[in-house]
Amino acid sequence: MQKGATPEEMMAGGKAAKKAGLELSFYILIGAGGKDRLKEHAVESAKVCNETNPDFIRLRTLVVQHGSLLE
Repeated sequence: MQKGATPEEMMAGGKAAKKAGLELSFYILIGAGGKDRLKEHAVESAKVCNETNPDFIRLRTLVVQHGSLLE
């Protein structure tokens, strides 16, 4: 999945947003890393959240449609 930013960039942006007084919300797509990367994705997502301390963390389930680019 191409998010357009690295975890480090997400953390820097999140910290900057919080410092500026903005409310920060993260969406985590459960399953976005695939079955093979489930644990790695969970650990890395937790690191980003712990480092930035968002106001909200929203979990969503990713359902990949047959024939899509994510398949």
